[in-house]
Amino acid sequence: MFRAASFAKYLPEFGIDVIVLTAAEPLDGLLHYPQQDTINGTDVVRVPFNDSTAPWTRKFRSLALRVPGLSGTTRNRQLFRRAKSIWSRACAIRDFGDIDGVLATSPPPVALVLGSHIARLLGVPLWCDLRDPWTYCPGTTYRTWFDFWTERGVERRLLNDAKGVIANTESAKRELLAEFGLRSKNVEVIPNGFDERSCQASTQRATESSKPKQCFDVVYAGLGVYRPEIVSRRGHIRRRLGLDVSPIRADYNTRSPFYILSALQKASMHNPQLRDVLRFRWIGPLDANTQQLFRRYENCFEIDAPGGVSEHESLEAIFTADLLVLLQIELFRGSRDYSILIPAKSFTYLRSGKPILVAVQPGELTNLMSTFSGCTTVLPRDVNHMAEVVSARFQEWTLGKNCWHDRRAALAAYERRHLASRVADFVQARPQSSSGTVLSQ
Repeated sequence: MFRAASFAKYLPEFGIDVIVLTAAEPLDGLLHYPQQDTINGTDVVRVPFNDSTAPWTRKFRSLALRVPGLSGTTRNRQLFRRAKSIWSRACAIRDFGDIDGVLATSPPPVALVLGSHIARLLGVPLWCDLRDPWTYCPGTTYRTWFDFWTERGVERRLLNDAKGVIANTESAKRELLAEFGLRSKNVEVIPNGFDERSCQASTQRATESSKPKQCFDVVYAGLGVYRPEIVSRRGHIRRRLGLDVSPIRADYNTRSPFYILSALQKASMHNPQLRDVLRFRWIGPLDANTQQLFRRYENCFEIDAPGGVSEHESLEAIFTADLLVLLQIELFRGSRDYSILIPAKSFTYLRSGKPILVAVQPGELTNLMSTFSGCTTVLPRDVNHMAEVVSARFQEWTLGKNCWHDRRAALAAYERRHLASRVADFVQARPQSSSGTVLSQ
């Protein structure tokens, strides 16, 4: 939702008035759109997105989702029913007769289905800002391959009906062209980027509050939870029978504290001076498994894990770090790497000027980070290499070496106001007057 908010913040500067239609509650584990009713003058309409059908209907549907060959059709019908219900609730709050176009963000899948439903009813064009195709989203499981193909067919139709699709990496664009038959001219790559105004404010605060630090801060800011591996005999049998299939295999623990904690323990064991001042800061949502993992290391060094915080607090942690850690889910399609994602925090990390430990699988993200100074790339499970990087950076810190890297000139193309102007150009919705409106989910 932060990507949608970042575009909505700047689109009015380019002649596009924005009305945001978003969920009134956390949806499918995703974060809320920012809580304010207006964001820089942008109206935000909140309605319940979650399923509101009767309990007996949900129970019957859950049974249908377990039937091989019927699961895909059931999920598709559920999505379209939810979209109609959401739109009815929204129309009871506001009149949307002034809409000139729809920009739908996806996932979650219901946002794309909803955007298509609105565009069809109002007779206006649809554009989709697609972070991940929902049928290839990490962690998505289908009862059978037939159910996957059924649902992919629906997504393919919706994307091809859209006037344009925005992907956030070149790798993602290639996948869209290959898997969904989209035309290259209808797909634009617009990355996540960073907000220069927010970064300048954080730099100013960090400069004004600068004082000798007592802690060597290693910081991660972003999503990530620890998932202990559970060996299930029933799950093994299902896979052998061709049930509960996943087009994309994901290892979520490479975007968890699991490996970096081991590396920090290893580095501190070899250097008692580091152990005395090391503080690991995990800025992001926490669950019970992640908290339990932290408790294993709480006697080894200081751990600061406040959970989900505001953008202001997250930026403060990033801009005052001594070493930033960049983690990402490891993805595979079959036996090959499927690293097509570049998270938004990557650009904020780069803008901070801080040294960065990039512990991700090879792909477009590592290619990007390797072009900037101060970034060290390691494999996501290479604990020994991570420990060496931490130790080397700590030695620089003890010597008082200035390790700030000025990457601003090279990052200019990734500034969010500039990216918002590209979105405005792509949707071709700049009206001659200022009355044009784009609805974004």
